[in-house]
Amino acid sequence: MTDRQYVCIDLKSFYASVECIERNLDPMTTNLVVADPTRTEKTICLAVTPAMKALGVPGRCRVFEIPKNIEYIMAPPRMQLYIDYSSKIYEIYLKYISKDDIHVYSIDEVFIDVTDYLKMYNMTAKELGITIINDITNTTGITATCGIGTNLYLAKIALDKLDIDDLGLDNTDRKLLETIIYKYAGKPVGVETLAATLNEEVETIEDVYEPYLMQIGFLARTPRGRVVTATGYEHLGIEYNQF
Repeated sequence: MTDRQYVCIDLKSFYASVECIERNLDPMTTNLVVADPTRTEKTICLAVTPAMKALGVPGRCRVFEIPKNIEYIMAPPRMQLYIDYSSKIYEIYLKYISKDDIHVYSIDEVFIDVTDYLKMYNMTAKELGITIINDITNTTGITATCGIGTNLYLAKIALDKLDIDDLGLDNTDRKLLETIIYKYAGKPVGVETLAATLNEEVETIEDVYEPYLMQIGFLARTPRGRVVTATGYEHLGIEYNQF
C-alpha cells in the first residue's frame, strides 16, 4: 500500500502581510502591527510583521509592550479583507488540487492530500508544495511555507520543525548563504558549483531559493557568481568581509 503524502501550507504573518500588501509595502521589511487603535494600549496585537519579530516583538503582544524606540504602522483589523485574501488563495489551491483533497484548518493554514497528483504532475510532494507556495507569493504577495508528511500530524510537525526564522528563512536558505561565506570564503560562486555543493538542482536554486533571498537583499548576482550581501551577513550574525 502506497503511503499518503500530505502538505501543510501556512501563510506567514497573514493578517500583517495583507495589510502591508494593501499599502504596497513589503511585509518582510515593514514594521507593522494589526491592532485596534481606538482601544487602550492594553489591546492585543492580532499580528505583527516578520520585520517586527526580528526586532524582538512577539506575535501576540499587547501594544504597550512594543518598545518605544520602534517606529511602526498600526493597522486596524479588517477581517472581511483577510477572508477575501484567504478565498483568493483557496482558488490557487484549486488550480492544482480537487477541493475533496483540501482540508482547511484555519484562515491561514490548510492540509492537502497530494498523493494522487504526484504522478500526474511528475513532481515530488516537496516540488508540488513549492510550486503552490510560489504561486501564492507571485499572485498575492503573501509568503507561505509548507511541511510534508505521511499523515496530517506529521505534515504539521514537519512545518513546525522547519526552523523558519523571523524573516522567513529556513535551514536550506541559511545553508546556502553560509556555504558561500564559509566554504568559498565569501567570494562569488557560480550557480552550478553552488548547486553541486548543496546537492540541489540548478533550477531549484534559481527558481526556489534565489528569488526570495534576492528580494530581501541577502543575496546578489554578479558577473562572477553569487555573493552574500552585507545585510545577509548581519542577519546571520557573521562579520562582513567584502571580496
